[in-house]
Amino acid sequence: MSKIQIIIPARYKSSRLPGKPLIKILGKELILHVAEICEKVVSKDNLFIATENKKIFNFLKKRDYNSIMTSKKCLTGTDRVYEAAKKLNSNIFVNVQGDEPTIKVSDIK
Repeated sequence: MSKIQIIIPARYKSSRLPGKPLIKILGKELILHVAEICEKVVSKDNLFIATENKKIFNFLKKRDYNSIMTSKKCLTGTDRVYEAAKKLNSNIFVNVQGDEPTIKVSDIK
């Protein structure tokens, strides 16, 4: 059986909106909205947030989410997912962008 893992890229140094993953929407950080939706598709053990920023990394660690530090040189979210995927063991990786708080579970599936 195939092992499926979701990787959410979460970049702090966004040129348009710095700190975007930690900005609160309806009282909750953007990255948490996305992670909670992804948890409805895979277990928390198979969910990873890829970030270049220690603040995001530590924020997620306190909430028992798996985080992977990636290079600050990644140009896109897809580059960040690729770098994180090289550190994991899976058959299938799903890239769910960290700024999609309204993504549907059915779309991820």
